Amino acid sequence: LKFANTYPDNRQVPAVLTKSAEALFQLKQYARASAIAQRLIRKQNVHNRSLKKTAWLVYAHSQFALGHYAAAEKAYTTVLTYLPKKDKQLNAINDRLAASIYKQADQERQKGNLSLAVSNFLRVKHVVPTSSLVVNAEYDAATVLIQMKDWSRAALVLERFRKHYPRNKLQSGVTEKLALVYTQSGQGLKAAGEIETLALGSKDRKYRQQMLWQAANLYKAGGKSARAMKIY
Repeated sequence: LKFANTYPDNRQVPAVLTKSAEALFQLKQYARASAIAQRLIRKQNVHNRSLKKTAWLVYAHSQFALGHYAAAEKAYTTVLTYLPKKDKQLNAINDRLAASIYKQADQERQKGNLSLAVSNFLRVKHVVPTSSLVVNAEYDAATVLIQMKDWSRAALVLERFRKHYPRNKLQSGVTEKLALVYTQSGQGLKAAGEIETLALGSKDRKYRQQMLWQAANLYKAGGKSARAMKIY
């Protein structure tokens, strides 16, 4: 850094700044690493794409480590413009990009900004559809929508989840949530079907009885007397 400050026009300065930023990141001095990486990013007449890519990557990782997830998202998006389609780093960068968006959603949820949290959770799939975080993001979006009592949107997200991820371990939770959503939105027959599924999937006899009784009552109220009789 002393060299770069003393001889700012030296042709080695971009490489020196890049190395310094990487070293500071390794030392977990994320704020300083970000500052040095930005210094290179803003430096005029740096035509070495490899150095620029590294600077953006250090900046992205540092911002993520500092919890500045919106800045990290923008930086990771820029890093992707430096990578060829078959680059070995592509999957890792996309995963970090997805994580940056997911973390923003989680931050907004903790602040009580539920609508913004939902938007960010759903944005994960839109921006990085191949990420493994998409499943959790979609499920969390539905959870927050239920918290908001936005039953129609919650139902849409949950139904889409069931269709796209039929073997996912969260499917039992989806059934529980749909049972609640359908009940609260006045879709009694749909709710009865979900509740019946919950009952038949449980080994707890008392729970099964309670759920079946509830399902039967809903079938009866919905005019499905034969189905209600069978459940009773």
